Parts: sequence; structure tokens; C-alpha cells
Amino acid sequence: MDSTFTDKLRRINQHSPGESGLQVSRTDRAIVQALLRNEYPLWMVVLAFWVVGDLLTTTIGLQIPGVIEVGPVGRIVVAEFGVLGMILFKIGFTSLVFAIAERIPEPHHVGVPIGLALVGIVATAWNTVVIASAF
Repeated sequence: MDSTFTDKLRRINQHSPGESGLQVSRTDRAIVQALLRNEYPLWMVVLAFWVVGDLLTTTIGLQIPGVIEVGPVGRIVVAEFGVLGMILFKIGFTSLVFAIAERIPEPHHVGVPIGLALVGIVATAWNTVVIASAF
């Protein structure tokens, strides 16, 4: 266990259950600890689905006649800069979000990779359905 993680757990455990005015159950504390322990694997899920999965399925989907990018930002980026622009935008946006997430106080910052991972999983699944239904 690295010292950063150990420090995070120590700070979480130092707070008494009612210190913030809210009661924190042992289950809630255990969930937060598990999420913090798995924060970097969550970022790997973000890379797998939000970055690679979405980019791959979008690129494949755009090769199919009649399939368009439905995201408003993605539609503009693809129209103006093509697939390379989409790749650069996605990597740049993800890097920016990662940098911002690192500055959000713990344990709240772990919500950032959870949110991006969920959006990436849904987007990749949706794109896969669109691709499959075209054949």
C-alpha cells in the first residue's frame, strides 16, 4: 500500500462519524475506502471505455452510411477536424478532467472517474448497438 493511499485512509478515519453534521455509517466508510483504494483502476476503466472504447466504436460507426455523431461537441469536432481531432480532443479533455479531479478534496474526487467511466461504458455500449444494428 503506498503512503498516499495510507494518508488518505488515515484522514478519513480521523473524522468522527458526526463531525460534518452527518452520520457516516461503517458501510459508507468502507465503501469510500474501497473506492479510494481502487481509484487508479477506475481511471483505467475511464481509459478503456471513455477514451479507447468510445473512440474506436465512434470511428467504426462513422464509416457506416447514415451514422452520425450525436454529441453536440463531438459532432463539431468530427466535422471540423475529423477523427484525429476527435482523438486529440478526447485525450486533452480527459487530461484536463484528471488534473481537476486531483485538486478536488477527497473522498469526493473519486466521483470523477466513476462518472467518466459510467458515461464511457454507456457510450461504448450505445455505439456498439448502433454498429450492430447497421448490419
